[in-house]
Amino acid sequence: MQRSSCPQASEPIGPENDPLSGMRPSALEKRSDARLAREFEIALPHELSAEQRLALTRAFALHLANRYGAAVDFAIHRPGGGGDIRNSHAHLMMTTRQLTETGLGDKALLERENRWLLANHLPPSQLQLKDLRQALGASCQHAP
Repeated sequence: MQRSSCPQASEPIGPENDPLSGMRPSALEKRSDARLAREFEIALPHELSAEQRLALTRAFALHLANRYGAAVDFAIHRPGGGGDIRNSHAHLMMTTRQLTETGLGDKALLERENRWLLANHLPPSQLQLKDLRQALGASCQHAP
């Protein structure tokens, strides 16, 4: 499989556009093999212009950042030369921990154990992911 060589656009986003400088997720984890971020790979409608794809990706990244209080970084990729020309997509990396005024704090709700979520009357991670897919789908349908 041939990959595109470089992203078309890339930028970090924090909740309410907080600055992300000095963030070191690995410093908070006890295990050397801890997950520091969750990846979301999203297909972008090929009918959209590059600017519209950027706006859609940026809006979804900001939705994630505000919903979970986490930092999100994204990169938009164009289709590769040998593949399907409609394969515009974005990779989003969201920290597993919330971004606070003093740095990274507690685990984001999406990263909590389902047992903890249910005990606190919150939806389990599977329902949260389903809701995110629906929100992205709605955003794609309303994209200019």
